[in-house]
Amino acid sequence: MSDYPKKYGTATYPVLNEKSSHLIERIEPILTPEKLASRFLKGLDLNSYSDDELKDHITIAMNETEIQLGVPLIPELKKQKFPFDRNLYRSFVHIMTDFRPIISLESFKIVGSDGLNIWEIPSSWIESSRFFQGQINVIALTVLQTSAAATGLGTNGAAGLSFLAAISGNVSWIPAYFQLEYITGVCSKAGSVPILVNQLVGINAALEILGNLGPQIKNISQSVNHDGLGQSSAGLGARHFNDRIQQLEAKRDKLVGQLRKVYYNKYFMSNI
Repeated sequence: MSDYPKKYGTATYPVLNEKSSHLIERIEPILTPEKLASRFLKGLDLNSYSDDELKDHITIAMNETEIQLGVPLIPELKKQKFPFDRNLYRSFVHIMTDFRPIISLESFKIVGSDGLNIWEIPSSWIESSRFFQGQINVIALTVLQTSAAATGLGTNGAAGLSFLAAISGNVSWIPAYFQLEYITGVCSKAGSVPILVNQLVGINAALEILGNLGPQIKNISQSVNHDGLGQSSAGLGARHFNDRIQQLEAKRDKLVGQLRKVYYNKYFMSNI
């Protein structure tokens, strides 16, 4: 019987945090229209927006934030295939997933091009301590130390032995050799996200709303001269929210960089 899923408790935000005093809140429910208005649009007349329209802006902003961070905001199950690379195989397989962090590894199999499962790698061999980086290693040394571990090979023990013996073979590259299914997302708690991620979602939504509200403001001041023969109007008009928009854009760019660094999505790395 499969012993998956494989988890590592400190892989999600805050990363590597084994225990917290909980004196500072770091995770909260997904942004609501009320919080969007109080945090980013306070004092503005939002009568032209219904709650459903604000929710729609939040949904769009969440999708935009996912693209910016490269991480799903809601935990999702990903299925991905990886090649057999001798250089990486000699480094205890060493697979880097395209999405990180890994909340849980659901399966790790060798699957043929016809979709049939050739062999499932035992969960006890999976090193999960770098799941927050999307890194997976296979450490099968236990099978050499104890006969009990060999029971993890199941009825297809020869497949497991061939897995260990492949290092000494002549094959250096096999495309689409390993198949992984894993759950990834910014937070392991369903319906919640880190507060800083909510901050980024709110900024993205607020920028769109402020961009829509600006053109609706025609004039902000009027004057009539003392003899009543002339009057003038002045104001920023559509540029009324420009300063606020620039502030939010600068804050957004800074947050994106910081959060991508937390989730190890700031740089692309591979082997040559």
